[in-house]
This record gives sequence, structure tokens and C-alpha cells, in this order.
Amino acid sequence: MSKENNILFQKFLDKQMSSEEVKGFEQRLIDDADFKEAFDLYVLLEGHVEEKVKYGDAVEVLRDVGEKKKRKENEPKVISLKFMLTIAASSLILFFVFNKTIFSSNEIPTHEDLYLSPAWDLDRSGKNDILQKSVQLLLSEDLSNAIKLLEKSNIGQDSINYWKAEYYVYYEKSDSALIYIAKNKPFKFAQERLTYLEIISEYSLGNYKIVKELIKRLPNDIDYVYINVCQKISTSIK
Repeated sequence: MSKENNILFQKFLDKQMSSEEVKGFEQRLIDDADFKEAFDLYVLLEGHVEEKVKYGDAVEVLRDVGEKKKRKENEPKVISLKFMLTIAASSLILFFVFNKTIFSSNEIPTHEDLYLSPAWDLDRSGKNDILQKSVQLLLSEDLSNAIKLLEKSNIGQDSINYWKAEYYVYYEKSDSALIYIAKNKPFKFAQERLTYLEIISEYSLGNYKIVKELIKRLPNDIDYVYINVCQKISTSIK
């Protein structure tokens, strides 16, 4: 893997790309098989390194204890108070090390960890000018006027419902988002994206049983970006 690609991969995983960069990156994954293979390998290796960092210290403690035990077995079998206290202290340290490791590996993902912004409609012209202005209001933290302007758009009701769901998820208003997700279910418009929004909305409301069912029903060919998010959620609710 090239150094330039590694830097690009990490920038994407750390969510440090602009919406246009994300769009270009995802398109390259579709068009360039070698690039996608290199990215998948990078993600796999990164996960391996994280696990090694998480568990490395605990493994070293166990290894030291094991070596000390072997040396002790070769010495005269004299059990002293000092030896018993050392064993007790080592056990206590291991208990806290492993409990801390297990807790950290099951941290609850935040909204920022789960929500991946779409390619906001900001740089097109023509019939979607109203949508562009609406998105600008949204990103300027004016949700109310963004919704009002969106309703004046001529993009069609199913598209309006989709963008309303997107807006509300962006602002972590899960109850409102689910209303517009439900309205779009009978249509084919943006179903993969809407299912993803439904999963993180139900998750934020603590409806884990519904979340598990939604994840089970996901198609096998769903975008790998959404797969990563679902894996984070599944791990946190086991």
C-alpha cells in the first residue's frame, strides 16, 4: 500500500474529508478495484493494530506472571506471607486491567460516530436552487427555516420527506426523523439510506430490539460504509 493511499484512507476513516472529497473517495472505491482492495486491507490491518494496543498491556502482565510462576516452581516449595500477598496483588491488578479493557471495547458509539453526512446539495444550479438554500440554512443551524424552505421545493413529495428525515437525523431529532422515514417506506426512493437513518434513529431512542431486526433485514450488497456503522451498533448492544 502506498503512503499517499494510507493517508487518504485514514483521512476518510477519521471523517476529515469534505462532502465532495467523500463523494469522490466512494466513487473511486466503486470504479477502482485495486484501490478498494487496498482500502479493505488497510481497514483490516487498522482493526488488528487497535486490538493489539487494547490488549497488549494485559497480555504482557499475564506473560510476566507466567514466567515468574515457572521460576517459582523450580525453587524450594516455601510459601511465605510475602509470596501470598504478591499473588493477591497481581490478581487484583489483572482484574482491573481486564475489566477496563472489556469496558473500553464496548463503549457506546455517539451520534458523531454513527451519522455519516450525505452529499449535501450545495453546488448544483437550476431547479434545485431552493433545496440548496434550504441546506445552507440547515448547516447554519436554522432548522426551522430550512424545513419551511424545503417544503416550497418542487423536487417531489417523496424527496421532500427524505430530506426532512435527513435534516432531523442531522439534528438528532430521532422521533421526528422516524415520522418521515415511515412516510417514504412505500416508495423506492433512497431506501438504503433511509434504512440506515432508521437504524441510527431507533438506536438513539434505545429501541434495540427494533434495531436488531432492521440490521437482520439489510441486503447483502448494502454499502460497506453502512456495514461498518451497523457493526459498531451491533457490538454495543450485544
